[in-house]
Amino acid sequence: MSSLYELSTELAMIHQELMDDDGLVTPEREAALDRLKQDLPKKEAGYIKWYFNVKAEEAAFDMEVERLTRKRDARRKCLEWIKVMFKWHLEHTGLARIETPLGVVRLQNNSQAKLEHTLPLRAELGELPEDIAMEVYDLIPEHFELNEKRLRDTLGKNIEIAGATLTKGQHIRIG
Repeated sequence: MSSLYELSTELAMIHQELMDDDGLVTPEREAALDRLKQDLPKKEAGYIKWYFNVKAEEAAFDMEVERLTRKRDARRKCLEWIKVMFKWHLEHTGLARIETPLGVVRLQNNSQAKLEHTLPLRAELGELPEDIAMEVYDLIPEHFELNEKRLRDTLGKNIEIAGATLTKGQHIRIG
């Protein structure tokens, strides 16, 4: 029978190999674990300690993931704040871009305008003015359903529709 030190060393080596290979149990590792199983009744406390150590490592990894996630999220918020600051600065100074040896900051138009409306998503026949109903709604038997793509296209042609706006925004580009 192996000493506790020898069993612990072999167990630690198998454990490290398992961690390095993402938990893959090869036939050789399984055979080594089977040999160690024979001494399990005599060394139960060591195995329980190993179990709790692995469990503690798992919890520590989870905590580290949470900690790093919080740090990442904080940096994302900081980056957004920096962009807001640059956007405000460019808008209030009338500058279109700032050039530095490290990069360029410029105000860029959004590719798609933001659609806001208070129009009903569904309306019965006769509830809507006919010109609006036929322009931006789909006629489904016995009622109309708003077609936001057609509403966006109609507003994009500078046709005014009460309760609907299309706003072209801008964002900061740093590079």
